[in-house]
This record gives sequence, structure tokens and C-alpha cells, in this order.
Amino acid sequence: MKALILLFGLVVPSLLKEYERCELAAILKNASMEGYEGYSIRTLVCMASIKSNLDSELVTKLNDTEDSYGCGIFQINSWKWCVKNSTAGQNLCNTDCDEFQDDDITDDIECLKLILQDEAELDNWFGNTTACKSNYGLSKWTEDCKE
Repeated sequence: MKALILLFGLVVPSLLKEYERCELAAILKNASMEGYEGYSIRTLVCMASIKSNLDSELVTKLNDTEDSYGCGIFQINSWKWCVKNSTAGQNLCNTDCDEFQDDDITDDIECLKLILQDEAELDNWFGNTTACKSNYGLSKWTEDCKE
């Protein structure tokens, strides 16, 4: 039994991750996200920081009236972009929302690319995080990162 508990303790933490700002910036840079649809990496790091505190496993109930959740580091909306709990949505990223709740954010970034192409959705995604909409003050999100 002790061996099982020890094994469980070693496996579970590897699935969950809170990223550092510079770590996320480097991943986004490697994914060629700088300037994607006109957005800077600073803007994307700002959004992820405010929306999820860079927590790749975070799930947030978005609306009391519909079965809608924000999933993962970018808080991808389950109603439009993925499927959560077999809830019928648009599933424009063609994936299960659980795929956005692990430490591999490759699929999150691929879905984020679709979100950034959808101008109508961007206001919903940005929401009240006006701090990330202008260039003023955005440098603080990546200024201490190595190139």
C-alpha cells in the first residue's frame, strides 16, 4: 500500500504545472507566436497570467446559466472551443477540454491560434482584462526573460 501511495505521489504532480512567465514566453516564442495575428508574446503571457495565474490545470465555471468552463492555462471556453463533460458545444478546436488541463500546452497553443483568428471571439476572451489590450505596461510580463 505504501508503494502505491508513493507511486501515486510521483505520477500526479507531473501532470499538473504552474508555469513561470519566462518559461511560457519561451514556449510561445518556439511556437512562432510572436506577432501571430498581431499579438505579442507579452500580451499572451499577460492574458494567461491574469486568466489562470499560469496554472495549466485550472478549470473555471464561466457562467451560472450555461454549462460553460474556462480550461487550462489560456482558459479556453468549453462552449465554443472544446467539449467538456459531453456538453454539446461548437468544439471549434476539435478536442476534449481535458486535453487543455495538463502540462503539455502544445494543443492549447494550437487552439489559441484559432481563437486569435476569430475577431468576434477576442472580446470575449480578453473580457475585462484591459491591462493586456494596450502596449502600456506590457513589458513587465517578459522584461526579465532571457532571449
